[in-house]
Amino acid sequence: MSTVALASAVWAQPNYPVATPTPNLVAGEYFFVTDPGFGNANPISVTAGTEVAGLNTVVSLAGVPVGVRTMGLRFRNADGAWGLTLLATVFKFDLPLYGTAGASAADLTGAEYFLNTDPGFGNATPLTLPAQSNVTDLAAVLNVTSLPVGFHRVGIRTRNALGQWSQTSVQTLAKLDVTPYPGSNTAGNIVAAEYFIGTDPGLGNATALPIVPGTNIANANYVLTVPSAPAIYTLGIRTRDAAGNWSQTNLRVYDNLTAASYPTAPPAPTALQRLEYFIDDDPGFGNATPISFTSSANVVDLSVSIDLSAVAVGDHQLFIRSRNNPYSLTTVVPFAKGSALPVTWQYVRGEMRDDGANLWWGTANEANTKHFVVEHSTDGRQFEAIGTVAAAGNSSTARQYQFVHRQPAAGIHYYRIRQVDQDGRFSLSAVITLLQRQGMRQAIVAPNPVRSQLMLLLPAATTKAAEARVLNMRGQVLMRLPIAAGAWQLGANVSQLPAGTYRLQLLDAGAAPVVLPFVKE
Repeated sequence: MSTVALASAVWAQPNYPVATPTPNLVAGEYFFVTDPGFGNANPISVTAGTEVAGLNTVVSLAGVPVGVRTMGLRFRNADGAWGLTLLATVFKFDLPLYGTAGASAADLTGAEYFLNTDPGFGNATPLTLPAQSNVTDLAAVLNVTSLPVGFHRVGIRTRNALGQWSQTSVQTLAKLDVTPYPGSNTAGNIVAAEYFIGTDPGLGNATALPIVPGTNIANANYVLTVPSAPAIYTLGIRTRDAAGNWSQTNLRVYDNLTAASYPTAPPAPTALQRLEYFIDDDPGFGNATPISFTSSANVVDLSVSIDLSAVAVGDHQLFIRSRNNPYSLTTVVPFAKGSALPVTWQYVRGEMRDDGANLWWGTANEANTKHFVVEHSTDGRQFEAIGTVAAAGNSSTARQYQFVHRQPAAGIHYYRIRQVDQDGRFSLSAVITLLQRQGMRQAIVAPNPVRSQLMLLLPAATTKAAEARVLNMRGQVLMRLPIAAGAWQLGANVSQLPAGTYRLQLLDAGAAPVVLPFVKE
């Protein structure tokens, strides 16, 4: 049947001037969905008056479809003027008729069920019911033979003696594919076992394990061949009995992220192919001033005469590097042209060993020297004292000194020697650069900030060719730098870049990109 909606409206006109009396409201009308125009809708009887308040009227929903509908309501005064149309939302329900008051509930005479798709009342699979008005704890066998394994919907409803159907109760059914138990209660021997890592190749297609047949093979130990690449793998193991039945597959997670093979010992260094130096501005690898030397894998205590005639008086930086495919790190030596030094330096050199950074320096002569202060930096700019060594005082012969910086952290380290006189004057040695690879877990860039020559240092030699890219903060690629297989480091001349913040992106096939920020001065 159709229900009846009661509508209530209040029509209020503003107060007009006293000289003009307000006309009475004499008529009203309503419509559903489509407005037929003023005077053409369904009429409403009203008591004439200047205000209609608390109006109760019965609105017919005959012919209005079931669902949510829009209803319009308005009123007309004695002058024939219509007011604004009030719009409201009406929800029409289709409800069954109520039974006769006092009548008892009719007996249930039928029931039916369906799987997944509802075929309509009376068209589903019937169920047998006892003749009574209420059925509780009904046990029924449903035919699910044709259903695939998985989750399904089951709908059940009943019908009474008046032919009225109940609401449909919908439940979720899970159909499982369970292997039947063998007919005998005696456990059969386990005669085979197999395992796989990663993707399951299917029963009988995995890697076989040698076993001794028996009803229980607990505490058996096996050596499994696992991938060497660091990653997290899925390990599956199962067994098969003499009747050909496979067990469930026992799955475990195998974490190989921390496993890493020992690096291959680097080949013995070959003879250096080139030495070169430049002052202040880097002209690029291979374009600096060459230095003559005797071919060797290591050059120490080399004396070089450098022409400073074209160098202005003041503070400068001397850069020296060697090439043995690729170029070495560039050693930086700050110096001041025209200033008198309290000591004549012969050399400053260092080497990373098991006990730390070993530093050696020598002087040709000393005048009024007090002590040497060993200074250390991790960025090549800010130095701090890490030790003091007593000086000779006055000497015209060569002197040698040594200092060990214990347990420096992984990465680049810069060292210099500050010679202090008795009167407080001092002079600085050359700055030497040492790389601590022990404990180094990721690539680093140095120096940072950088003026011209940027070095990329790798924790281990690359196993295949790779690439490094210099990007600005908008992600635009400014430079592409190939990295040869077997390389430990890479140099890049960034002197042409404007001052600012950049990122060096290291790309290596098979590994996630590494992004290293640096600042160009």
